[in-house]
Amino acid sequence: MHARSTLSEYQREQLVELFEQGYGYRSVASVIKVGTSASKRLYNQWRLHGRLCLMQKPAKKQYSFETKKEIVDRFLAGETAMELA
Repeated sequence: MHARSTLSEYQREQLVELFEQGYGYRSVASVIKVGTSASKRLYNQWRLHGRLCLMQKPAKKQYSFETKKEIVDRFLAGETAMELA
């Protein structure tokens, strides 16, 4: 769990389990009694990364200018955010 996260590790696991059952972020937020913005943030991460959204990153990753430019060029060429992730 991130230091600034409003969700506990247990809440995050519960949310992901319900996402996997097909529930949306709003309904899950009301069931677990958490904020919809926190639920939506986790839902979007789950859609991109699956259960890996529960893993912690050791540090914030920094990308080189070339990598950033390549991603922007690919986006401008029509690739979606899901394809770029």
